Amino acid sequence: MSVPSNPTVTVVVTEALKRAGRTTPTATMVADAITHQFQEVKADIRMAAPCHESLKTEAYTTLVRGLREYDWPAEAHKIEYVQVVDGSIDAGWVDTAQAGTTSSITLASTFSLTEDEMIGRRVFLVEGPGEGQRGFVIAWDNGTKIATFAAPVTVAITSATTYLVERQTWCVWGDPSWAASQSILPYSPLGPYRSTMRGRKIVLSSAPPRTCVLVWSYWASLDQLDEVGTVFVRHLREFRSLWLQGVDVKTCQRYDEDRYLTEAKLYDAMLTAYGGTACNVLQGTFTD
Repeated sequence: MSVPSNPTVTVVVTEALKRAGRTTPTATMVADAITHQFQEVKADIRMAAPCHESLKTEAYTTLVRGLREYDWPAEAHKIEYVQVVDGSIDAGWVDTAQAGTTSSITLASTFSLTEDEMIGRRVFLVEGPGEGQRGFVIAWDNGTKIATFAAPVTVAITSATTYLVERQTWCVWGDPSWAASQSILPYSPLGPYRSTMRGRKIVLSSAPPRTCVLVWSYWASLDQLDEVGTVFVRHLREFRSLWLQGVDVKTCQRYDEDRYLTEAKLYDAMLTAYGGTACNVLQGTFTD
């Protein structure tokens, strides 16, 4: 049995309008509901659990030589941790790809590692086609210089793509609220960087001397996400009933439907249940 296709905002809103009594919604009604009711529901869900596990994601920023300050990802609500990934000054670690696809990259001819040394490393695409993506290496041929990724990237790599092969990784900032997760991160504790947060910027203690990558792990703000992006569509799929009920309620309210109060109680209960799934107890102390 095939996996059902992902829902779209239009499909969800159209069905919600039908449930709210707009049995034959027009394109204008759907567009209007997306602009108003759907956005209100988005705000409700965000307030119920802004750090829900389904909103956790990663982004990558290429560090520029000499620059210490970097903005958060635009859609980030709360940062969990930030890592600096460094390559090497040796030939081929930061270089231009010879070729590539969505599932592999041909590194520079000067790059050389054994298979055991290479497998498990991350290859970051820092400039050109595929910029901002990364792949975990699961196969490596030092003769052909082809590294195969565990999962494909979304934009194919070409000979115009600049990459960085992970040599070492340091955690330069971690939210103390989530300190329990830091012990499992693959970083070296003696890295050369420290940092501080100033508003929505991270400031490194020293400027990078060469190209590196900043890895952000964060909870995305639901109202800032691209509505056709991976994180948002995944949320729409996993919590489809909540989205449907929310738009239903907002539509009943807008058109003064008699069912509004009844539907609103159900919506409130669903929001509470959704918020409950975001709760995690990291540490507790019990006393008599």
